[in-house]
This record gives sequence, C-alpha cells and structure tokens, in this order.
Amino acid sequence: MVDEALQRVPNNNGEKYIDEINQIRDSLAVMGDNSTAFSLPQPHLQRTKLCDMEDQELDPWYVKRRDQLKQIVASMVKPKIVQGRTLNGKEFVSFLGQILEALNKGEIPSTGSLVEVFNKAILERCLKVYNERMGKAGLPVSVDKLHQFHELAKDEATMLFDKQHFGKHHAAQSILKLDEETKKVFLTFYSAFFSVRKKI
Repeated sequence: MVDEALQRVPNNNGEKYIDEINQIRDSLAVMGDNSTAFSLPQPHLQRTKLCDMEDQELDPWYVKRRDQLKQIVASMVKPKIVQGRTLNGKEFVSFLGQILEALNKGEIPSTGSLVEVFNKAILERCLKVYNERMGKAGLPVSVDKLHQFHELAKDEATMLFDKQHFGKHHAAQSILKLDEETKKVFLTFYSAFFSVRKKI
C-alpha cells in the first residue's frame, strides 16, 4: 500500500505542482524500503470518546497489541541526527513540526533552512542568558567591573551556543550575530552606567 501511494504521478504537461508532488514522493520512497507495517484493532466502538477513556475501558486485544507496538518502536528507533548533532525529544518534535509546516505550505524544506530555524531559537536563548547575567551587574559599578560582567556573560552565552548549535556553516553566521547582539546590549548598559554616574 505504501509503495502504491508513493508511485510517481504522470506529468506529461510538465506542471510545476505535480513535479513538486513527485519530488516529495521520491523523498518519502527512500524511507519506504525501511518501513514496517503493524495492524491495530479498533480500541472501542465509541471512537469519539477515546481521548477520555482509560486502558481498562478499551478493548483488551487493542491494549495488548498497542503495547507490542511500543516495544517494536523502542527496539527500532534510532537517534535523529541533523548535521552531525543528535536531537533530543523536544528538538525532534520541533524539527518534525517545521517539516510538516513546510510540506503543508507546498514547500520542500532543506536541511539548511531547518538548521537556521533551530540556530535562531538557540541564539535567542543565549541572548536571554547574556541579558540576565548583565542584569545582575547592579549599576552603578566601575567601568572595569562592567567589562568583567560583559566578558563573563558573553563567555557563558557562547559556551551555551557551542553546546547546542547545528552545522558549522550556519553556526558561524549565528555566532557572529550573537557577538553583534551582545555588543548592542553592552552598549546599552554602558550608556546606562554614564547616566547613573552623572546623576550621582
């Protein structure tokens, strides 16, 4: 059934939309050779109430087969790796969501575009860490002390980024962005430092 569903659609007129569909089917067909089928019986006759039912209310044969399926999946599943980096559960869900969103829009996402999205989110988290650390400087402080806070906060944000980023090329662009943004925040603190100093 999977093989039939992934057969290329004839496109004698060279329509762009059909070409895109065939590209998606070709991509999915690569995974088709490694697919496993598993049948599950209907869990309950009242299908509209399934989400509210406990296991003891479901068909015992369904519960048994479901547990068998869980064991099969656990034995087969492998870590998802993107550009040499293993994704955790939350990152994989986000990765899958990006793919589905792009497919639903009729786009075919590239690994690069997805990596950029991940690195952007990581960059935002790193900038948040930098801001939080700089916020502890507690103006007024000396210029030297302010620079120390900046260096420590920047180092912590950079270390966090190094641990979480994807891809060397895209990471290089993001680390430049991180450096640029931390400088902007530092200049804001620096300006605030002189404002406080003048008042004193």
